[in-house]
Amino acid sequence: FFASGIGLNHIRFPLDRFTTRTYAVTATVKDYHEEDFKKTIVINRVDPFVVLTAAPFQKDSAGTRVNFTATPFFFSSSNPNDYLFSWLVNGVDAQNSRPNLEVLIPGASGEQALAVEVTAAHRANEVESATAQTQFIIGN
Repeated sequence: FFASGIGLNHIRFPLDRFTTRTYAVTATVKDYHEEDFKKTIVINRVDPFVVLTAAPFQKDSAGTRVNFTATPFFFSSSNPNDYLFSWLVNGVDAQNSRPNLEVLIPGASGEQALAVEVTAAHRANEVESATAQTQFIIGN
């Protein structure tokens, strides 16, 4: 199975009896800092997966808010309301169960780490869950 296209953001894998098959998904950003940036992830068809994305922001964004979004894939439902989300920011529970999180970038001097982690679990079957995390260095 192969699919490609500019702006492609939904990929469907065929249902078959080979549940142990893996799929490679590759995204390419053309002319990213004067060269192409390519990222590939390998997904087992039976494994849940969550993608964590952040709205663009500058390294020196102290005092501004950044929006993060969690998108679950390969669960038994595509409806975001079917999932429980839990977020950690620098190891602290963000007290948010929605798929979106707004984080205030602290206004401290110097560089500091911003670590964001999200876990998505299916409401009806919490064994079906996935976690994603990312870390940024912010400040001046």
